[in-house]
Amino acid sequence: MNGKRLTRILGTLKRLNPARREKSTLPPGYVSKALEKWIDDGRFAEESSVETVSVQLGLAPWMLTDYFRNEHGTRFTTWRKEIRLSKAAELLLEKPEMPASKVGEMVGIKDKSNFRNQFRKKTGLTPTQWRARHTASL
Repeated sequence: MNGKRLTRILGTLKRLNPARREKSTLPPGYVSKALEKWIDDGRFAEESSVETVSVQLGLAPWMLTDYFRNEHGTRFTTWRKEIRLSKAAELLLEKPEMPASKVGEMVGIKDKSNFRNQFRKKTGLTPTQWRARHTASL
């Protein structure tokens, strides 16, 4: 077995055994505040892995993974998709002149049919239908 493979296996074992993980010394609320700033900075629109985001927030990847599992009951990518779709809903109302496909790009969903399908799955309406229904009630 080569060294690289052994390192990967040991890393996996460490992730599977929480007792072997180092203890976090982060202040309470640190991760949620860091993620709030990450969202405010528009970083949610970037294509980045949980490992990359962990580094950006000054965390070990397992910390962020555990945070989402324990606090949100979901994975990081699922949570990020929800953030993207919520931001898209806001932008659809704030920028009525902007094409829905451009809104999708702004929130990090580059493929317009993928954006349309994800948005419809979440809201029951296409982005255009959603915008029409909600701007009519303003």
